[in-house]
Amino acid sequence: MINFKYVKWRNFLSTGNIASTVRLDKETTTLIIGDNGAGKSTVLDALCFVLFGKAYRPIKKAQLVNTINQRECEVEIEFQIGTNQFKVVRGIKPNNFQIWRNGTELDQDAHSKDFQKILEEQILKLNYRSFTQVVILGSSCFIPFMQLPTSHRREVVEDILDIKIFSIMNLLLKQHFKSTAVEISDLSVNNRLDVQNKNLQQNHLGNIEETSSKRIHGLSVEKEGYQKDLAIKRLEVENLEEKITTLIHAGTEHDKMTTLKILMESKKISTEKKIKFFKENDDCDVCEQPIEQSFKDVRVEELDSKVEEYNAALGQMKTELDKMYSSIQEMNTHSNTINGLKSEMKSITGLLERCQNDLNALNEEKGKTDKVKEQIAELEVKIQETDDRIKELKQENFYLEICKNLLHDTGIKSKIIKQYLPVMNQTIQKYLGVL
Repeated sequence: MINFKYVKWRNFLSTGNIASTVRLDKETTTLIIGDNGAGKSTVLDALCFVLFGKAYRPIKKAQLVNTINQRECEVEIEFQIGTNQFKVVRGIKPNNFQIWRNGTELDQDAHSKDFQKILEEQILKLNYRSFTQVVILGSSCFIPFMQLPTSHRREVVEDILDIKIFSIMNLLLKQHFKSTAVEISDLSVNNRLDVQNKNLQQNHLGNIEETSSKRIHGLSVEKEGYQKDLAIKRLEVENLEEKITTLIHAGTEHDKMTTLKILMESKKISTEKKIKFFKENDDCDVCEQPIEQSFKDVRVEELDSKVEEYNAALGQMKTELDKMYSSIQEMNTHSNTINGLKSEMKSITGLLERCQNDLNALNEEKGKTDKVKEQIAELEVKIQETDDRIKELKQENFYLEICKNLLHDTGIKSKIIKQYLPVMNQTIQKYLGVL
């Protein structure tokens, strides 16, 4: 209970610099009477101003200062709550706001609004609206309780019964519930994106592995075929090179025999010339002596025999040379074949290198699947964590919903009010009887 002792003011509204004091603790009930304009409502304005910083009537703060002095407007009040004595001083021009408890001034490091909050919530435990509904019932500005808006009626009842904490808890709970719902929504969206990303990565990984495996198998088969072809070509080249090595000797012999053939043909021609000389001449062209016929016959016969030997030898040489020429032609054919095989081998080697490069590229690409698998594993962990968090938040919202029902007007507050109603009705009946 608040027991007011006095209220004092100066330079407030129409009052001057000399302080006016109204004692409120002389008797249990204090009656103030007077003509219109005598200052009865000024007491209510001063009481509201010193406690809440605004008048009871709809008067602007700047108009509360005496229009003559225009400065040093100040209102002071003392009251008792329980065993604590309080004094509050509030002024305008200069602005002043002080609170004393049991003779000690409270620290006013905080902003004046925070200081006012301390006065209303911790000391008076009433706000302006509740004070003007419960404590002050002025005829000029009083609005009956049932004509107040629902929110104002709730505020007055909560202040009277000191259950405003439940509304504050309900407000905080709604904010927390809303933030939790927003977090669940954001997590759900992110979770869906992560699941879609994981599915895409898995499909991509499957395509890579399937395509790579098929391609690697095909390239491996192709590479093996090229290697077999290359081995066959190399074997053919080696065989032909061995044949050529053998045929090179025939070429050398061919050259030697050709030289011998030329020499033998030269000797044959020389012998034939001698035969012709003996047949056509009777005298020696050197000594100019006659040649006997018997000598000529013997000599021609000897020379004819040599010519026949030369012809026989030349015939054999021709046969051998033809054979050797055939071997040389075969060697040239083999050389051309070797050149062709080497060209094919070069082409096959290029194809092998291309296959190997493709295999290396595919193996590298297949190696990238490890990174994709790591990304998929990370996404799975993230998805699981998000699912767990969503479950936690939904569980939390379930309990918040229960708390919300408890803090609703039909919940705890309703139970408390129902307990207070009999006491309130009894007290109201008592005071109505007194009045």
